[in-house]
Amino acid sequence: MSLQFRGDLFVNANRTVGWICAGMAALLLSSRVSAQGAKQEPSKPEANEAKKEEPAVTSAFPLRFTSSLTIRQDFTDISDQNDLLIGDDRIDGLRARIRFGIESARADSIVGGGLRFSTGESANPASPFVRLGDALRPAIFNIDRYFLTVRPFRDRERLIFTAGKMPLPLYRAGAGTWRSELLWDDDISPAGASLQATLVKAGNAGSPVRLDNNLVYFVFEDVTNNRFSGFTGTSYMAGDQLKLSVPRLDLAAGYFRYENLNVGLRAPNFTPGEGAFLLPGTNPLLRGAGLQHTNNSVNYGPGADGFVRDRFEIWNGSGTLRFHIFGSRLGKPEVFLAGDYAYNRSVRIDKRGMGFTLGLSGGGWSGGLHPYTFHGTWRDVDADAVLATFADSDLGTGSSYKGFEVGGNYRISKNLLALVQYFNFKGFPRKDEQVHRLFLDLIWDF
Repeated sequence: MSLQFRGDLFVNANRTVGWICAGMAALLLSSRVSAQGAKQEPSKPEANEAKKEEPAVTSAFPLRFTSSLTIRQDFTDISDQNDLLIGDDRIDGLRARIRFGIESARADSIVGGGLRFSTGESANPASPFVRLGDALRPAIFNIDRYFLTVRPFRDRERLIFTAGKMPLPLYRAGAGTWRSELLWDDDISPAGASLQATLVKAGNAGSPVRLDNNLVYFVFEDVTNNRFSGFTGTSYMAGDQLKLSVPRLDLAAGYFRYENLNVGLRAPNFTPGEGAFLLPGTNPLLRGAGLQHTNNSVNYGPGADGFVRDRFEIWNGSGTLRFHIFGSRLGKPEVFLAGDYAYNRSVRIDKRGMGFTLGLSGGGWSGGLHPYTFHGTWRDVDADAVLATFADSDLGTGSSYKGFEVGGNYRISKNLLALVQYFNFKGFPRKDEQVHRLFLDLIWDF
């Protein structure tokens, strides 16, 4: 009995193993046949079925990386015309400016923006150059720009809203690589908001006609209303600029209102019967150490020199006339004439500024000369015609100057630019201090 039972068990086990092997072979054969069938006739996935083998795409936003390195040899000679006992002052130096950033690469997208870092040890926002040396320590970088742009309509140029610390959105007269710096220096990136609207777009690609309007709001300083902190609040500029562009001519008119310029001003005082305020006096924040101090000032107390008016209302008119001249070997040169005028209606004196420029630009990469721009500029700017803090830091260093500049640049290669500029003007405080400046620049960008 025992042997027979064991024999039956062995037979049954063999049968069981045989059935399992047969089943596995059939399963493998069926999967192979189904795989071959799938290659011949692929099955269509359900509409809402996700592809498990492919990672989910979260963003396909194209970006553009930018970078530039400027090495500048600065020669400055200041002649003191008021004191003949003091010799001329020379302020020479080798300087550098380094920038790198990320921007949206498509101008036809609904949302764009950018982020940029820059050297900027100087307190002057219009001059982010650093002196070479500093005991061989590394240069300090700051966030120079951070902005968001929204273009909500199908025609992306119809309405553009920008907020953050942005490239200057206002039109400045000029052509080629040159722009007027009567009101705003090239290195200024204002913080606030801009709303640009295209009111008229007519003509054709060869002869376009456009009328644009730009509303801007720039924040300069924001001081919390604390006790014993002097003038508090927000120092800002709100304005509007209307620009007309037709073939060979651009014209712009703007009104800019600067409010609360004396924010941060604090002066010691004593009022009989009421009390005394004896903390040290301070200047407004817009007249702080390192900034351009060429506006007229009023003394409000020991150590407290402020603006003549707490509000500036500046009207500005500018334009550029362009026309081509013959000369294929010169890279189809274009001559331009630019004018810029500013009038401050809030002050009684020293309220006008004007500048005129004659320039030449051209060149290309198809043969002949590479891209170039040459210009000559003359300006006469009163002390309160502009807000000196953010005006030109090279010619006049703000306001209250009269003189000229000549310069030019030539692109040696697509990533290397050589620049020369010479400045000769009589500057602050009464357009009587003679200043000569010479810049020799090499700029590597990509």
